[in-house]
Parts: sequence; C-alpha cells; structure tokens
Amino acid sequence: MKGYRVKETNIALPHTAKRLLNIIQQKGEIRRIKFKRVLLSDYRCYSQFIENSHKNQGNVNEYKNLPADYLLAAQQGDIDKVKTCLALGVDINTCDRQGKTAITLASYISNMLAFQALIDAGADINKQDHTCLNPFLISCLNDDLTLLRIILPAKPDLNCVTRFGGVGLTPACEKGHLSIVKELLAHTEINVNQTNHVGWTPLLEAIVLNDGGIKQQAIVQLLLEHGASPHLTDKYGKTPLELARERGFEEIAQLLIAAGA
Repeated sequence: MKGYRVKETNIALPHTAKRLLNIIQQKGEIRRIKFKRVLLSDYRCYSQFIENSHKNQGNVNEYKNLPADYLLAAQQGDIDKVKTCLALGVDINTCDRQGKTAITLASYISNMLAFQALIDAGADINKQDHTCLNPFLISCLNDDLTLLRIILPAKPDLNCVTRFGGVGLTPACEKGHLSIVKELLAHTEINVNQTNHVGWTPLLEAIVLNDGGIKQQAIVQLLLEHGASPHLTDKYGKTPLELARERGFEEIAQLLIAAGA
C-alpha cells in the first residue's frame, strides 16, 4: 500500500503503542497507516493488537490492503481480524463496490458476534448499499429475528425504504415473516400504512402477494390491530376487501369487514 508513512510525533505514547509503532516500522510493508495520538482509552485496543501480533509471529504483512481485508473478514465472520483491522485504523464504514459496509456484510451471514462488535465500535447501521439494503432491512427480508433483536436497541432508522419504496414491515408482510411482523409491531412505531412505489401498503402486500393461509391471516389481523387502514386502495382504486375476495381469501375478507371495511 502506498501514499502514507508513519509520522513522527513528540506526544508521549504509552509503552504498548510504542511497541506497535516499532512493529509497523520494522515490518515495513504497511505504510498506509494513520497513526493518531494515543489516548488512555485506546490502550486496551493496542494491547490486543500487540498480543495478536505476537501470536502470529508479528505478521503485520498480512494486512497489505486494509479496507479489503476488513470487508473480507466481516463477510467471513472473522471477528478477530475485524477487530485487528479496526485497531489498525480502517474506516469502520468503508464499503465495497456494491456499497456494502462491513456491518451489512456481517448481516448477510448472520454472524452475531461480528455484528455486535461492529455496533459497539460505532458502525453506521443505517447506511444503505446500492440496492438500498442495510442491516435492518436485511433482517426483515430474511426473517432473521435474532439479527433484528440486536439491531432494534441500536435505534435503526425505521423510515429507510427498499428499492421498491417499502419499509421493513412491507416485505415481512409480503413474505409471511410472522415473527418479524410481531416484533416490529410490538416494539417499534414503524409506519403500518407506508405506501410503496407500486401503490401497496403492508396490508395490501400481505393479501396480494401470498397465499391467504393461516400465517397471512395472522399478519392481517396484527396489522389491523396496530392501525393499518382497511380503506387504503391500490393504484387502481381497489380496496383490500375487494382484492381478498378476488383471490378467494374469505377468512381475510371477514377480518377486514370486522375492522370496518
């Protein structure tokens, strides 16, 4: 890697930080390292790096392309390598050619340890990739309740939308992810009447894009109980009740009638 060298500093550095600087200088292969002033709060992080370096015979040459190594480590769920890259100063929110950050890559493989470590380190959980996905939307799309429960305490932006214009609740309703729908409605204020780019609300998607079975009936009931409007039409002016009856979903039709449709 080119373009940077370790700058000299007259700031008094903790002993461990000096050892880190010596390793970097001696190995010579990593030149693109922004060595910032070391605060006492950073001491633990650098100590861990030194410990890992000794375990690996001080092999800092392994990290010749720090951003790429960091993203690959996240994609593979290699939490130790992720932490080492962070200790070496990688941008926590760097992304690949598809706009995926490390925390987004960790979301795809459901590696909870790596994901939690990145949250704790301050990763941006709302940054969306080139297909508009981020960890929150991925958890809703993939029916990943464990991931969702880790994300929610970090206060994700519930208004982030997919490339089709739906919030996280929308694809969960479409795909029949009942546990995700329950979690979102019980623990967030997500918009139950969000209308996407094709004119469908979560309620309409739950009716139109699935089989009308027991799981979809439960989702429709939950949506109605949490404020979903039975009167919002699709872009052709058809109501949820009309669409349910067109498809022969009589149980759903009765739920809608009971809600005032």
